Amino acid sequence: MRRLLLAAMLATAIAPAAAQGGELRVLAGGAMTAALQELTPRFERATGHRVTLLFAATPQLIAEATSSRP
Repeated sequence: MRRLLLAAMLATAIAPAAAQGGELRVLAGGAMTAALQELTPRFERATGHRVTLLFAATPQLIAEATSSRP
């Protein structure tokens, strides 16, 4: 499961991170907290990309994902 999660992070991050200067923002529900907190540092070391994690309830995640950010 962890390898699948890491592969998904890598696949999702490559193009957007390159376009945004190596920064990736991950929005996730609370159930993903432990796995993402464990995998994120390894992903950052392996790729050189910086990852910001936001854990929240679904309504907050929807609001964050649909808000206009520069």
